[in-house]
Amino acid sequence: LESIKTSNYGQGVQISDIKNCMKLYTLAYKYSNQISDNLKYTDIDLENYYNSNKTNFATYDYRSYNFSYAADNAQALTKSDAKAYADKLYACNKDSAYTAWLNSYLKASGKYADKAAIKKEIDSALTKDAMYTADDTFSEWAFTEGRKVGETYLLDDTENSCYTVYIMVAVPDKDTSNTINVRHILLTTETYGSDDDTLAAAQAVYDEWKSGDKTEDSFAALAKTKSEDTGSASNGGLYEGVYEGQMVDTFNNWCFDSSRKTGDTGIVATSYGYHIMYFVGINGEKWKSDVKDALQKDGYDKIYADYEATYTVKLNNKNLSEINIIQK
Repeated sequence: LESIKTSNYGQGVQISDIKNCMKLYTLAYKYSNQISDNLKYTDIDLENYYNSNKTNFATYDYRSYNFSYAADNAQALTKSDAKAYADKLYACNKDSAYTAWLNSYLKASGKYADKAAIKKEIDSALTKDAMYTADDTFSEWAFTEGRKVGETYLLDDTENSCYTVYIMVAVPDKDTSNTINVRHILLTTETYGSDDDTLAAAQAVYDEWKSGDKTEDSFAALAKTKSEDTGSASNGGLYEGVYEGQMVDTFNNWCFDSSRKTGDTGIVATSYGYHIMYFVGINGEKWKSDVKDALQKDGYDKIYADYEATYTVKLNNKNLSEINIIQK
C-alpha cells in the first residue's frame, strides 16, 4: 500500500478503497483455486476424456526432409531431380533405412565438412512430441486411425517449391513422460542490487530455512513472505505438473536431474534471478496432468458461468464517468 498513488485511480478513490479491492481480489483468487482443487477425477474419467479429445493431447515423433527445387537457380535441384530423390526416400519404410539413405545422400552432396556435420543435419530432421495441427495435411495424415511406425508421407509443396518426405517414428499416443511438483523462492537483482548481493540474499533465506525444521511446510511458509514470483508465492512457491522443457534451462535441468529425489534442495541461477529450490516429487504422467487440467478448466468454467448468471455485477456508471473525465 505504501507504493500506491491514489491519483492513479481518479478523484475520490481513497487508500481504503484500494485496500478493500486488494482484499477482495485476494479472497477471490484464493476461492477460485479452492474450486479447482476440489474438482476431483478418477483414472477412468481421465481415460474417457483423453479418448474423446485425443487430438488435444496425443503426441508423436517423425522425421522430415525437404528437397527444394528452382528452375531459375543453377545451384538448386530441378523439379524432376527433387522428385526422384524424394521418391527414393519415400520408399524407405524403417527409420534406420530412412536415416541411412539420407546419410548417403548428404555425403554425396559434398556440402558437409565431416561425419559430425552430417549427423547433426540428420538429427535436426527428427521432431519429437509433435502435437496435432488442424488443417495441416501431414498432421491430419499422422492422426489417421491405424497409422503405423515406418509409414512415409510425401508432400508436394508447390507454394514453397519443394518435396517433403515424412516418416513416422512414433505414432500419436499418450505422453507418458513424468511431470514433477516443485517449490521455489525467487529473489531478483531488481530488489537486491548486484548479482553477488542477490546470491547472498538467497543464501541467507536458504540458511534461514535450514536452521528451522527443514520441512516442505516451512519452505512454503517462507516462500509466501520472501518469494518475488507473483505466480506462485501465494501458493507457497508451488508449481505442479511441470514437464521437461517447460522451465528455463537451469531450472529445468535441476528439476529433471536423474538423481533428483523428494526433499532435495538447492540454489539455481536463471535469467530471472536466484531460485531456492525444493523438490516435492513426481506428479505422474504428462497426459494425465494435461487431461486433469482440461477437465478442471471445463468444470471451473461451468461453475463460474452458473455464478455469473446468479450474481450480477452492479456498476456505478456515474462515478466511473467522472473518474474517466478526470483521467482524460
